[in-house]
Amino acid sequence: MSVVARDVTVELGDRRVVEGVDLRVDAGGWLSIIGPNGAGKSTLLRALLGLVPHGGSIAIDGHDAHDMSRRQRAQRLAYLPQSPAIPEGMRVLDYVLLGVNPRLARGAWPGGAEAAEARAALAQFGLADLARRWVSSLSGGERQLALVARALVQRASTLILDEPTTALDLGHQVEVLEAVDDLRRRNGVTVIATMHDLGLAGEHADHMVLMAGGRVVAGGSPAEVLDPGLISRHYGASVDVIVHDGRHLVVPLRRTETP
Repeated sequence: MSVVARDVTVELGDRRVVEGVDLRVDAGGWLSIIGPNGAGKSTLLRALLGLVPHGGSIAIDGHDAHDMSRRQRAQRLAYLPQSPAIPEGMRVLDYVLLGVNPRLARGAWPGGAEAAEARAALAQFGLADLARRWVSSLSGGERQLALVARALVQRASTLILDEPTTALDLGHQVEVLEAVDDLRRRNGVTVIATMHDLGLAGEHADHMVLMAGGRVVAGGSPAEVLDPGLISRHYGASVDVIVHDGRHLVVPLRRTETP
């Protein structure tokens, strides 16, 4: 499913947080959005999801998002927030089953077929043995994978990820991103992700945009956007970019004092 934004602007109170943003991600593509804190990345994602009012236009698979209800957007867009609400007293299987709700008739409850689908999704991400565990007892990596499983049973065509690797150790970061990329390659899912780790942001993306001050200031392939000059200018830090096996690794440089 393609997502196209034209001149998207978001005002929160008396402050313009996102201004005139254009972006496009084609069906099955991976768009990574990077930028310093306060650049407007998370707010832009919330605009795509219909969670904040916005100016401009957003088209989801060619349909004007303004004409869609929140439920209709949820049938097309699955959201993995940066800090998901962790329900008390809910088991992992029931948590994953929440993803089924947007595609059920109003007032309907998940049945045996949906439960089997949720168990299969958990198994796909190595969480089958955790189905009866409390969600609150999961580690950070397990919780993120449970979120991906929930998105899988939602059957949405687009995954929107807001800092999906925050607070995860390196092993779990790789595990979560590879699980998402595997889902994209097998099911043709479109991915839009904001990320702080610039190297990881470019690892799976086929297109990147750099935001600063609420605007898109650069866009292109990871090789084009992960440019030392661009990164240094907008992050306020000197960096070097090392290319290793086709991967672009962003390395901060120590500031040296002038004698």
